[in-house]
Amino acid sequence: MRILIHTAFFHPSTGGIETFVDGLAGALARRGESVTVFAETPLGSAVELDRPYRVVRAGTVRRRDIVAVCDVLLSKGPATRMLPIAWRLGIPFVLVHSGPIATCPIGIGWRNGAVCQYSFRKCMGCDVSNQSTLANVKAITRNKVLRWAMRRAAATVYISESIAKRVGRQGHVIGNFFDPATFYADHEVTPEPAFLIVGRLVPIKGFDVAIRGFALARRQGLRFRLRVVGDGPERVNLERLAKREGVADTVEFLGSRRGSDLADNYRKAWALVVPTQVEEAFGIVMVEALACGCPVIASDHGACPEVIADAGVLVPATEPAKWADAMLGLANDPVRRAWLSERGTARANQLFTQESVTDRYLEILRSAGVKTAK
Repeated sequence: MRILIHTAFFHPSTGGIETFVDGLAGALARRGESVTVFAETPLGSAVELDRPYRVVRAGTVRRRDIVAVCDVLLSKGPATRMLPIAWRLGIPFVLVHSGPIATCPIGIGWRNGAVCQYSFRKCMGCDVSNQSTLANVKAITRNKVLRWAMRRAAATVYISESIAKRVGRQGHVIGNFFDPATFYADHEVTPEPAFLIVGRLVPIKGFDVAIRGFALARRQGLRFRLRVVGDGPERVNLERLAKREGVADTVEFLGSRRGSDLADNYRKAWALVVPTQVEEAFGIVMVEALACGCPVIASDHGACPEVIADAGVLVPATEPAKWADAMLGLANDPVRRAWLSERGTARANQLFTQESVTDRYLEILRSAGVKTAK
C-alpha cells in the first residue's frame, strides 16, 4: 500500500509531531508498506537522514503529483493543504487531530479548563503566543479547511479523549507512542534527590509556576534540586525568577536534551513536573517519563489526567502552593514514589508502545477501504 503522510513539522525541527511522524512512518515501512512523508519544514542547512521511507520537502515537487500516486493520505494535524487535492482526485484521507485547531484556530486557546469561544474577529486579534496577524490568518484558513475535511474524511483520529470531547465529533482515539529502545526503566539507576521539568521554555508551559512552587517547598524544608531541561525565549526570565525566589543555586538549567541523554534525566529524577497552563493535547514527555520509571506531577486538565491516570499526581495548574505540596509529598514518601514508578512503567508499556499504535493505524487504513500490503 502506498501511504502518504503529510506533516507541518519534521526534521530538522524537533517536537512531539516530528517524533510521531518519523516513528509511525518507519514502523509502517518496516511492515512492508510504501511510505512517503511530505514535510512542510524546509531542510535548510541540515542533512537529510537515512530513513526506511521516502521524504519529500515542500517546494521540491507539485503537491498534486505526490498525492496522485498514493493509495491513502494520512494528514497529521495541523497539515491541511493536501486535503482538497486528495478530495478532487478521489484519494481517501485520514485526519489525525494533534491539537485543538478544529475548534480553536490558533491551537492553544484553552487555558485551565476555560473555553476560548471562536469568532473571526477574536481570532484575528489573538496574541496568546505573540504570533503575527499573518499567522492568525493562516490559522483561521487551516481551521476552515479542516472543518470542511472532517465531513469528508474516510476516518478521523484524535490523540486523546480530551481532544475528541473538545471537537465533539466521533472518531478513533489513539495516543502517541514512545521509543522503548530509548525510554525504559533501569532498576540499577538510583534516582537522585531532584525534580525535573522538560519542554520548550515558553509562558504557556507554566515553568514559572513550578519554580515558585519549588521555592515554597524549599522554604518548608525541601532540600532537593529542580532541573530544567529545554530552551526557549523564557529562559532568561526563568533564571531571574529563580534568583528572586532565592533558589538560583538549586535550580539547574541544563538546556536541550534528547534521546538517551533525556532518558537518563528521567531515570535520575524523583518526578517529572508538568505545570502546563494550557490543555495539553497529549504530552509525550509524560509517557517518556513513565516508561523510564519516573513518576509525574501534572496539571489536572487537558489530556494529563488520562495519560498518567493513577501513575502520577494531579495538581491545579495555577497554584504554586499546590505544586509545593505535591513535591513535598513525594519527597517525603519513598514508598509511594516506588509504587508510582512501577505503575507508570507498566502503564506506558501497556498503552503507548509503537507496535500497538501502529496496529491501530493499520486497522484504520483498512476501515478506510484501503487494502494493506501483504
